[in-house]
Amino acid sequence: MGNIHNNIIYAVLVLLLVMIATGCNDNGSSNSVPMEPSTSNISEQINSISRTTTDGQGLISSSNINHDVGIHVTGAGVITVEPDIAVLSVSIETTNKSLSISSIKNAKSTELVLKVLKANDVNEEDIKTQRYSTQPVYKYTQEEGQKLQGYKVTNSLQITLRTISNNIGPIIDELVSSAGNDIRINQINFRKEDTSSALRQARILAAQNAIEIAELYALEMGVTRGKLLYVVDQNSSRYPEKDSFAMAEAGLTARSTPTTIIPGGYDITATIRVVFAIN
Repeated sequence: MGNIHNNIIYAVLVLLLVMIATGCNDNGSSNSVPMEPSTSNISEQINSISRTTTDGQGLISSSNINHDVGIHVTGAGVITVEPDIAVLSVSIETTNKSLSISSIKNAKSTELVLKVLKANDVNEEDIKTQRYSTQPVYKYTQEEGQKLQGYKVTNSLQITLRTISNNIGPIIDELVSSAGNDIRINQINFRKEDTSSALRQARILAAQNAIEIAELYALEMGVTRGKLLYVVDQNSSRYPEKDSFAMAEAGLTARSTPTTIIPGGYDITATIRVVFAIN
């Protein structure tokens, strides 16, 4: 009996020793980290010449220019052009206690407006819906608080008129007469449809202006203007806007004095930022 007991104790001790030895080997293997070869960073310097403009049509500029040296100037060129199209913004607004009735009234007034435009040879592709909305109309009083009054339906149209010599005023009068109090003439913008030629001329003037300014600075400071280092083209165009027109009174079918619209000219501008070297 004693021998059996001793054998059991011996077996347990052997098992414990084996487990301890196995654990040590596992820890050793998990703590070992393979060494990775180190890599060195490679630096490169690239000197590039790129076109740097707002529309990709500017002069050559260098991306590694030291902007703390040189002659820095801004050149501007302006060309005045006569517009050949007018963009008219109008809204048809109707209000009723019933949303359905307000929508029907709006559709009828819009149809009258479209008939006037068609009669004046305005193409369908030149008439676009800018916004169509329906919204509740509330009225607030201290006695009743906020109370629903009805619903307003708005259909806003953008109309491009391509013949603007003498017909804009008469068209506006016809629109007002057809839709009455339901129509609002919001705004008229006059534009020239193709401004590429005028913009090119404005850019030439801007370049000449920049050279003239740089020459002036160089002369007054006793240095010589060097080669062109950097130029950025930042062209923009300005379109004049006319004031909104008052809505006609209800029941008006004819006007004794026609509406007069004078388009006038507007400016096409080009602006460039330039850097010249100093010799």
